[in-house]
Amino acid sequence: MTQSIDHLVRSDDQTRLNVLLVEDSYPVAQSFTFLMEEYDWDIIGPAPTIDAAMKLVEQFASTIDVAVLDINLQGHSVAPVAQKLRELSIPFVFLTGYGDADAMLPAHFEEYPTLLKPVREEELIEKVNALIKSRFDEDQSN
Repeated sequence: MTQSIDHLVRSDDQTRLNVLLVEDSYPVAQSFTFLMEEYDWDIIGPAPTIDAAMKLVEQFASTIDVAVLDINLQGHSVAPVAQKLRELSIPFVFLTGYGDADAMLPAHFEEYPTLLKPVREEELIEKVNALIKSRFDEDQSN
């Protein structure tokens, strides 16, 4: 059973979570979108390319709570998007269908969680909840 983040109170009193979804596979993106909507999370995206993702980050930077990033977008590393999110202190989780995610990402992203596809729904929800809880705890301590 996954835990809900409903008990977390954001500083702007919004209760819905805004999730940036960066995924180039339409069926996977659709599946994640349906799953996240079941939790009443608002999806920003999905963005199938680096350019589309960067535009969404620029447009919604102040409202993105967490991001789910496919490491390989049409043969390109999602690292530029991850770097921008990192600069904005927006937590994220990587997804990959490949066993060796290190080949697509610079070493300084090793500390970020990576889930292997196919991702179990519970695993994704638990990871997003953990990232949000961690961010909430950090905000409370500052």
